[in-house]
Amino acid sequence: MHKPQEGDARIAYLEHDIYHCPDDGQQLLFVPDQGSYRCDMCGGVLMSAKDIDSEVLEGILELPEVIEEGLSVECPTCSSDNTALTNFAVEWYFWIRTSKYTADIYQCGVSNVGHCTVCGSTWFAGPGEFDALGRTLGKNTTRVWRKQFRRLGKKKRLWGISGDIRRAIRTKNTFGVQEQSLLRQARLAGVKTATERKWKEAASRSDNLCNHVDDNGKMCDFRKSTKSTHDQDYCYKHQPK
Repeated sequence: MHKPQEGDARIAYLEHDIYHCPDDGQQLLFVPDQGSYRCDMCGGVLMSAKDIDSEVLEGILELPEVIEEGLSVECPTCSSDNTALTNFAVEWYFWIRTSKYTADIYQCGVSNVGHCTVCGSTWFAGPGEFDALGRTLGKNTTRVWRKQFRRLGKKKRLWGISGDIRRAIRTKNTFGVQEQSLLRQARLAGVKTATERKWKEAASRSDNLCNHVDDNGKMCDFRKSTKSTHDQDYCYKHQPK
């Protein structure tokens, strides 16, 4: 059962129900050529049981269910105010075009996708502000789900990493269980690599910094002295007396 119209709130040339984003409360914009609704603020997409691709929904419902306090949101289409969505962890990715002289940037992440067992609607939550590596997402990345939907039916190559082995598959549906597994492997491998790089940078930085620690436990952030007459474990200010 769906929520009733709110007064006469309609877009003049369309006949559709009015729904609001379950995450930020913004009115959702109806997209007639896709039969979906989207939130221009967070990038979330709402699809009805009739309009969602059956293979997409089948793949999502086979993914790990997310059960975490505070993540449950109400269905934006049900008339009941206490119909909570069942959440699933769904991987997404996209490429940011730079220029013909530089490599495109690959960004990825994971979002909750909520499915309503009452009315069959599915809510694809927006990607948030950062990708899996902590990089800020640009304004166009609110289209991440729309890009994912456009890939349906078009063969794309997906790369995954298992241990030290890279493998690829060609697929028309990035929401499938195997495809989601590959995307998850790639995301986790990227996070691991980025974390290791940060640790190396931090270790390299600490090797070059003064070993002095003040009475408050704060470490000196000056570089170690390179003078042959100095103790080279300390900066010029904190030479042992």
